[in-house]
Amino acid sequence: MRGSIVHSVPTIGTVASSAVSDTAPTITGAPRLPFEVWERIIDLIAGNARRHWNLRNSHWWTTLLACALACKTLYSRAQWHLRGNVLLKDRSDVVSLSRLLRANPYPRQAIRFVTIAGMHSYSPIPHLGTFAAMLARYLPNAEILIISNATWRVGSVRPEDIAILATFRSIRELTLEHVNFTNASQFAQVISALPHLASLLVDDLSCLQDTHSLVSLPLNSAGLRDVSMWGYIHPALRDLLYRIGETTELRALTIGVHFSDILSGTVKFPGLLQACITSLRNIGLTLNLDGAFDTRPETIFQLFDLSRHNSLESLRLTAWCSLEDDYLWIPHMLSRLGSFHVTDLKISFHIGRSSRVERLSQLFHRLEARDEPDTEDVLAGIDQCLSSHSRFDSMKSNKLIIGLAFSSTTSNWGTLGVTDAEWAKLVRRKMPRADSRGILRTTVYEVW
Repeated sequence: MRGSIVHSVPTIGTVASSAVSDTAPTITGAPRLPFEVWERIIDLIAGNARRHWNLRNSHWWTTLLACALACKTLYSRAQWHLRGNVLLKDRSDVVSLSRLLRANPYPRQAIRFVTIAGMHSYSPIPHLGTFAAMLARYLPNAEILIISNATWRVGSVRPEDIAILATFRSIRELTLEHVNFTNASQFAQVISALPHLASLLVDDLSCLQDTHSLVSLPLNSAGLRDVSMWGYIHPALRDLLYRIGETTELRALTIGVHFSDILSGTVKFPGLLQACITSLRNIGLTLNLDGAFDTRPETIFQLFDLSRHNSLESLRLTAWCSLEDDYLWIPHMLSRLGSFHVTDLKISFHIGRSSRVERLSQLFHRLEARDEPDTEDVLAGIDQCLSSHSRFDSMKSNKLIIGLAFSSTTSNWGTLGVTDAEWAKLVRRKMPRADSRGILRTTVYEVW
């Protein structure tokens, strides 16, 4: 079997028994952990591993590979998760996997996540049809289908092959990232093919269709409960997503958007947000204010009005750090929430890849609110809001997360001059009320 098909350790079977211990690892001077604890640790590591076409770049995935090589005892547990992620980049991958599953029933139960990807950037994916035809009924526990790095042209995948995807009745989540469609009908067709689809994530979708034509809604759109939209999405595809969102009872909605697109009307997210007032329980919003001409907190809240979302339980706000942003829209939005049921709140400040040192320095300067008497203290404002409004009284221990995120690069975090301890010290000093309530947790993390 080719190493690119199943994300496992290709050489694991050839490792000499003398090179791998028979028992769970121990640390000198530390108490020995029960095997059940090691199993739970491996399960948690696997749960954090990103599941996409460049999965091997994930630190969690590397850690899982290391667990598999640590000893024979941990190998079986780690291998189960490693074999649960399948990457298919051409027809030969599909054929090899089909032969494996027909000859050996064991891996059929293990595979949870399937990625169909182009061999190169935006390559054709005719093997999607091969996958549907050859592996129908051989993946009873597949949960997530990912189509990535692909160009979808008319005739490259037969409609009847897409229809066969209906046999994968266990798939409940579809991710489409970096896909170039010919028209919006193809987009609707692949969504409609999965009868039990409940979650849809789209990221960077383009389309050759220039004119807006009314495309029928996917047959299963009423069952969607979780929609996430990131990056550029062609207007024809975006309009279809908005129509889907307005006709179903979404429970979770996540969007990453440049605020200038909202102001110009290019993105109509506020209308979708208001259409789901009664059903939404979980909202995630990532805003990039760089270059926007009106970034007043009142303007932002007017377009992202959450005052009538009375059933909201979880809220995630991420500010894409620019040199001009003062982040005052965050406490302003929190002070006007309508829900009294918010128990989970995460606020993150995201440092991108470009001008990282300058952006980080400016962020700390803003959050410190020093040397500028007229500068409002953002973190103190958040702390004041959470302590003075009864709507946040139901928050539980460690359910308020203030995060500092870095876009992944090959650079070492240490070169940025910030550590987890430094970030925690700043946040806790600025938010003493939340800290004393025990609801505050800080984190520094990397995103891909």
